Amino acid sequence: MLHSVIAVSTSRDIQQDARRLLAEQELTPFSARSLLLSFLLGTHPPDVPAARLVDFGDLFGLRAGTIRTALSRMTAAGDVEANDGRYRLTGRLLERQREFIRGQQRPVGEWNGDWWTVLVTADARSVAERRRFRSAMEGALLGELRPDTWMRPANSDAPGEVAAAFGGSGIVATRGPLAVGDDASLAAQLWDVSSIEATSARIVDVLAPLGADLAATEVGGDDRAALLPVTFEVSAVAVRHLRTEPQLPSELADSSASQALRSTYAEVTALFRSALDEHLRHHASV
Repeated sequence: MLHSVIAVSTSRDIQQDARRLLAEQELTPFSARSLLLSFLLGTHPPDVPAARLVDFGDLFGLRAGTIRTALSRMTAAGDVEANDGRYRLTGRLLERQREFIRGQQRPVGEWNGDWWTVLVTADARSVAERRRFRSAMEGALLGELRPDTWMRPANSDAPGEVAAAFGGSGIVATRGPLAVGDDASLAAQLWDVSSIEATSARIVDVLAPLGADLAATEVGGDDRAALLPVTFEVSAVAVRHLRTEPQLPSELADSSASQALRSTYAEVTALFRSALDEHLRHHASV
């Protein structure tokens, strides 16, 4: 009995720390739409039966009618497409998912000293075009040197791919070494690496114990059910953070905390998916 009380107390402490992290990162409570999109964005492929989405929403206290209404509105808005009782991401959200996946995968290979530079040459752009371009640059892990000038070390081909997608829209991309200047100093201008690493370490400190708790709690128990939503929320913070973590080569910065976050996120996501499947199966059988 004493061991059980200690375990519950520890679980509550972990969940309280998770809530503090969510407040620090200013993650607002999920609406039905944002919850469904987050779940679909984290699913590969992003194609899920409506019944599973309804059951998942129930973990967050959302009624079936609320989830189905949100799905109808998302379909009308072009966020998802419905087919035979299933919902699948579509359009621009598929690119956002690719950005999330890119953020979770450390680039392989050595850095040869080249930099990507992406420049806007258009005289005028709409507010929507500017926002789309900024989002694309951040998703391709570039840093803004000054307005309309974005750079990153060329240990990734993503900037070239993104610039090509804007072809004909007044954007050019070039690749090569610095003729003048210091690589490390430029990287420090583009990113606050110490702050990024501190945030990565903070998320690991919360996410890893949540994963351990998920693995240890009883299938079908109240503790397991309580852990699922908070683990999903902290995982969403991790995904959002890794989407723009610059993945700098080791010659320019120590990114060990961010790499630890990628590993932890992958492990906890596998535990979460397994625990969610078990929970939904148990829930359906009760």
